[in-house]
Amino acid sequence: MKNLIFIICALFLLVSCGTQKPQLKKETYIKDSISVEKQTVWKDTTITVPADSLRIKVKLEELSIKPIRAVSESGNMAAEISKVNDDLIVDCKVDELVKQVQLLETTIKQLTSRFEADKETVEVPVKFIPWYVEILAWVGGIGLLVVIIYVGSLIAAKNLKPF
Repeated sequence: MKNLIFIICALFLLVSCGTQKPQLKKETYIKDSISVEKQTVWKDTTITVPADSLRIKVKLEELSIKPIRAVSESGNMAAEISKVNDDLIVDCKVDELVKQVQLLETTIKQLTSRFEADKETVEVPVKFIPWYVEILAWVGGIGLLVVIIYVGSLIAAKNLKPF
């Protein structure tokens, strides 16, 4: 029984030498971005000018070939009155009452997005072992194997002897 425990301990010592475990490195990248979108639209709009009136009062004796001119308070309407021979000439001019206007409407949209990514990196360290250290390790391993076989044969020879 002692021999079996000795052999198990010897094998355990041989097998227990292990390499260093690789290290796991985890990095998280977060990217926030804001994009601005500007949209411009031309919009047609109709503007109506309020009504206007003009009144001129002139005596008949004052009428002549030279016209009498009057303008409304808003400036949208003008009138001229003149007398040529026995004819009365009235000339009225009204500016455009409905105006078409083109407006520029701008809309700004702000979009926010978030991108998150995980990156896992496994670093495996590689150690440099000089050639003479490798030779010594092989010689030591073979020597240990010879010693185990020798001790095992001595124990086996001792146990196999008849009483």
